[in-house]
Amino acid sequence: YKSIIDTLGDAKLIKHEWFCKLMTKFRHFDQKSYINGVYFLTADMGVEGMLSEMTQTQSSNETVRLSFPEGWTIPQIFKKLEENNVCPADYLYTALREVEFDYDFVSNVPTDNGRCFALEGYLFPDTYDFYVDADANYVIRKFLSNFNDRWTDEYQARADKLGYSMDEIIIIASIIQKEAAD
Repeated sequence: YKSIIDTLGDAKLIKHEWFCKLMTKFRHFDQKSYINGVYFLTADMGVEGMLSEMTQTQSSNETVRLSFPEGWTIPQIFKKLEENNVCPADYLYTALREVEFDYDFVSNVPTDNGRCFALEGYLFPDTYDFYVDADANYVIRKFLSNFNDRWTDEYQARADKLGYSMDEIIIIASIIQKEAAD
């Protein structure tokens, strides 16, 4: 939490880092678990409000059920999420660009292959229940967690046997899906 407070100070969201560290230690913020991600914070939240924001995955109890068909692109998905008050699309794009999501397969996705979005094809098409006014990190993790659960060891073994990477299989599946739709 000390490095988070240093970052908040560097961003000019707080003025006296040493005082904030002292005060929040007495309020047991040093014992909380913080979730990595991109957060949209303002100075008027106060240091405790900003730190609390980084420990939560949702800010509402209201949910919305949304279905995403196969073949939808990231812009289509983010637009639907925004239209249904799940999360603003610009927050989702920022999180997608800047957050290092903690799934093993994400580290194997090439970032220099000319895609607009490195995780295109990994936001698994399905029906989801989302919190209204949810955190962008939580929303993307929900999609990636579903993909992680669906990509089984059997799929990986078959891809390995055929001599393809997981990413190549995702690309081939996307091509087949687009061609089949026509």
